[in-house]
Amino acid sequence: MQGWILDIAVDYQRSCVWLWTKGVDGRIRRTRATHTPAFYVQAPDRILASLSDIYSQEDGVDICADQLAVHPGGIPQAVLKVLVADYRRLSPLASEVDALLPPGAQLFNVDVDIALAFQVHREVFPLALVDVEGLQAYDRIDRLYYTLPPLTSASLDVVFEGQRLQQLVLEGEHLTGNETMMLEQVQDLLADHDPDVLLTPGGDRFLPRLYERPLHLGVEGFTLGREPELRPFAEERSYHSYGRMMYTPPRCLLTGRLHLDEQHSFFYHEAGLPGLCEISRLSRIPPQQLSRVTPGTAITAMQIALALHQGMGVPWKKNTPEALKSAYTLLLADRGGLIYDPPVGIYEDVYELDFSSLYPFIMLNHNISPETVLCSCCPESSHRVPLLDYPLCQRHRGLIPTVLEPLVRRRVIYKQHLRREDNPVYRGRSRALKWVLVTCFGYTGYRNARFGRIECHEAINAFARETLLTATHIAEEYGFRVLHGIIDSLWLTGRGDIQTVCKEIEKEVAIPLEVAEHYKWLVLLPTRGTGAGALTRYYGARGDDSIKIRGLETRRSDTPPLVRQCQEDMVAVLAVADDASGVVQQIPRALEVLRQYVEQVRAGACRPEDLVITRRVTKPLREYQQRNESAACLWQLEQQGIVVHPGQQVRYVVTDAATSNPRTKVQVYPAATSGDYDRNKYVKLLCTAAESLLLPFGYTHEVIHHYLDGLTSLVTFHNSKH
Repeated sequence: MQGWILDIAVDYQRSCVWLWTKGVDGRIRRTRATHTPAFYVQAPDRILASLSDIYSQEDGVDICADQLAVHPGGIPQAVLKVLVADYRRLSPLASEVDALLPPGAQLFNVDVDIALAFQVHREVFPLALVDVEGLQAYDRIDRLYYTLPPLTSASLDVVFEGQRLQQLVLEGEHLTGNETMMLEQVQDLLADHDPDVLLTPGGDRFLPRLYERPLHLGVEGFTLGREPELRPFAEERSYHSYGRMMYTPPRCLLTGRLHLDEQHSFFYHEAGLPGLCEISRLSRIPPQQLSRVTPGTAITAMQIALALHQGMGVPWKKNTPEALKSAYTLLLADRGGLIYDPPVGIYEDVYELDFSSLYPFIMLNHNISPETVLCSCCPESSHRVPLLDYPLCQRHRGLIPTVLEPLVRRRVIYKQHLRREDNPVYRGRSRALKWVLVTCFGYTGYRNARFGRIECHEAINAFARETLLTATHIAEEYGFRVLHGIIDSLWLTGRGDIQTVCKEIEKEVAIPLEVAEHYKWLVLLPTRGTGAGALTRYYGARGDDSIKIRGLETRRSDTPPLVRQCQEDMVAVLAVADDASGVVQQIPRALEVLRQYVEQVRAGACRPEDLVITRRVTKPLREYQQRNESAACLWQLEQQGIVVHPGQQVRYVVTDAATSNPRTKVQVYPAATSGDYDRNKYVKLLCTAAESLLLPFGYTHEVIHHYLDGLTSLVTFHNSKH
């Protein structure tokens, strides 16, 4: 019987691997598979012999001599292979062995995911077509055009009132009333629908609470999966990422059924089910686990799988030091991508050019990988990093380029399909691959990356700077002016043949370049405070009057809907202009739009849902020294017994911005009432949004306020400026 692998889970109690498959007959089957994990020890021969004597008689542990490449591209070396039958014993045993090793010795494959190692060994992967009984694959992981199982889905939402279950909604059917009856009814409905995928809006947050109710009520056998267990994938945690405080809920997985939390799944949010399935197959991370991890985790899994397949060791405790550099080399190397500061103002006939997968193509074209940069086998290599003069290996293909090559090729083919037809499957797959490829560059410089090395990161940036410089010179030779450039994008103005420019640049740098946008006019905005050109704040009108906006309030998640809509309406008024002078002439009409919104606010006619401010909490309430709006909201929630962790979001309406009293400063949404809000606060937010659009034309916050208060005639001011 043929079928598809839906899910794979490691059972640490029974020391086995479980697989759930969906047969071509539609039946779901669970299969138990055996797999014995192993780790490797690299040490002097006498140490290996001593370890063999110590552990060879231990129950459930098998010791044997083996060969292993201890770094990518290296020659296999003599190691000790330690096979551990009890999965729970693997990590403690590795720690025991590690404590006995001298400096310079290493352990490998200790924390490689058992499910991943099993899949590499058995040559299977999630969503692969297999023989259900023997798990023989009828599929290839590199197949472009594959058939997925016919997945059925159902949506589930839960509403609580305090600790009590108030409502369950399954596929639009509302269940209310007695809690015990609701729990029994939802199980009956699930049995009738029998979905393969359960979609929830925040299920990782509310499923643990839902599973507590049957325990409290004495309801036995409650489950949302096809089997009783709820699999906690990880504990909730708060953490910093790229300067932001983030929060991850407990992450709850079902057995025999895929639970996708739509609020906490990066891949599902960005690329839908087609993209999630694409990366699940390629990374060997089952779909519901993949939906809860980052693209960096996916690319790391691909690298580990390739290393295992090629007989390379995966270091347990990475200890690759940064190469010794002179102060001058460090000065040259410690740079990011090339950036041209944009001149503030409005410009006509602007082209935005984007390199497609710039960093992945650099890694492919120049064979950049931890073992190929500054490799010992090619010190006199003719292929060197610009400016830094690092030699690059010319004998061996690197691990990272080997992983990236099929990903880049797949994305190129999917994009070719999309140019012919907007297919949601290819669009989702392409978007998912894009994020994996973007992440791969960052992980080369990440200190904890399994296959990262700072010199790789430096080399990639050096080639990227050289690429953008080359593109700039070619564009200028064809008569274009470079307005702005940032890492992998250029903004040009001019009236030459832009397609010829793109072809010449592609020919020179061997990286695809495309015209991402053509603006009839583009406004480059200043940085608040300094007035210098902002790198990522601009808006422009395309030929069809549609607008592209970056860095403005309408793009921010904490902007109230009323302010966002006001700014969008103002931009829509400007968008009808065909050139810079037309934009200037439209400004009075845009300010009239602003006036209408301000009058609505001052009249107290705004709905609470249009005034909601959403903020991410950065620390616990006790650590707030200033009683700002977020602290006031947290205080009110704490009074209600609601715990908010750092990284989670709070929503509120400002009722009195000037007071320090947390009771009256804000109202927690959705408890806020109509008309009860700080009018001056929201007028100020509207004026700030207007200033963001119009500051290059001389309309400061003060001028806009004076106009709204009737202190300045708009006609007088407008004529004085223009």
